[in-house]
Amino acid sequence: MTSVLGRWISHQLEEPLLRGAYSLMINSVITAGLGVAFWALAARIVPTHTLGQDAALVTAMMTLSTICQMNLNNAIARFLPSASAGATRSLVLAYLAGAGASLVGGVAFVALMPLVSSSFAFLTEDLVLVVAFPVAVSLWGIFALQDAALAALQRAPWVPVENAAFGLVKLAALPALVGAVLHEVFVAWVLGVAILVVPVNWFIFTKALPEHVRAVGSGSGRRTPADRRNLASFLVQDYLATIFNLGAVTMLPLLVIAVLGSQQNAYFFIPFSIMLAVELLVHGAATSLLVEGARLGADIVRLTRSLLRRVGPVVVGSVLILVVGAPVALAPFGAEYAQQGAPVLRLLALAALFHAVTILFVTISRLQRRGSRILAIYFGWFVLQAGLTYGLALSHGIEGVALGWMLANGAVALSLAPWLIRFTASRSG
Repeated sequence: MTSVLGRWISHQLEEPLLRGAYSLMINSVITAGLGVAFWALAARIVPTHTLGQDAALVTAMMTLSTICQMNLNNAIARFLPSASAGATRSLVLAYLAGAGASLVGGVAFVALMPLVSSSFAFLTEDLVLVVAFPVAVSLWGIFALQDAALAALQRAPWVPVENAAFGLVKLAALPALVGAVLHEVFVAWVLGVAILVVPVNWFIFTKALPEHVRAVGSGSGRRTPADRRNLASFLVQDYLATIFNLGAVTMLPLLVIAVLGSQQNAYFFIPFSIMLAVELLVHGAATSLLVEGARLGADIVRLTRSLLRRVGPVVVGSVLILVVGAPVALAPFGAEYAQQGAPVLRLLALAALFHAVTILFVTISRLQRRGSRILAIYFGWFVLQAGLTYGLALSHGIEGVALGWMLANGAVALSLAPWLIRFTASRSG
């Protein structure tokens, strides 16, 4: 039995698409699990006031970095697999652009947020933090882009290894830092990033990237001025679409706390975080499709069919488990969370299934360089879900927010489904 299972796993991992998809999906599970463990440990050994400040710093760091990366992670996954000439220079420039913009964003945050909100007045009380926060945002930008580079270079199995090491370093460092430094939670988080950035990029630039260049050959990667203009137009449109996507996600908890209050937001945020973890599975599989579809002009239709056949049941199964077992999934957070959050989790889980359709459509559109199409979809989704969630929040509370989110995702998915059905049934993408 063991040998049969081993042969089946080996066969699955022979195909680069599935190897990348499974690796990035495993990475999502590991990242979510170690993240929960880290925050659970922090809640037990760090004072509540400090934990609140550091959680805000970590959230701000990640959000700023995502905005300031200018969608370069998707650009790396889309264009690096087929690049050879100038691949190293392009990756270095992507790192410099993302890190530089993140540094500027971090400085602006430190300078402006204490003026906007008194809750961030602590930023001006610690000179070390004033300097360290922008540097941390910049480092996190590189840390995020290196995952995209590993996936693009067909080294996706190293991504869960890297992030597992990151999670374990954080967990090990936190108890040692408590009482020894200020903002120990934030320092533990950044320490893990700082330790791993150097060896991972040493591997990328000394081994993975040179092997990729030799494998692809020296003839690809050169672009005419017209090609560069088209590429720039696509990247701008894709970046704006990503901003609408990020805005829709980050706006939801803010909407809940503004309309329904902080207590209701607590009941909403836990199911919402679980839903986002499920969507990370989909994003991991979609990234693998993006990489393999971009590599040497592979057949997108065949790859899409393969992904749907092998990964689709995993996503559907995960959603069904959450729908049926919502109270069980929320039980570790307490009886009140399970009671208040179970209906919310069921609706959000169904919404994740609908959103998977959108993610697949957007991934195919990236491969086809249809930036305007991506922008239109995410803009329409943003407007639709903003209106529905706000209106239903007023009448049905957090369940109404979840229902509005599901309806918005369902409407977009249903509008895209006919095109996707025709695409997967066609002979060529």
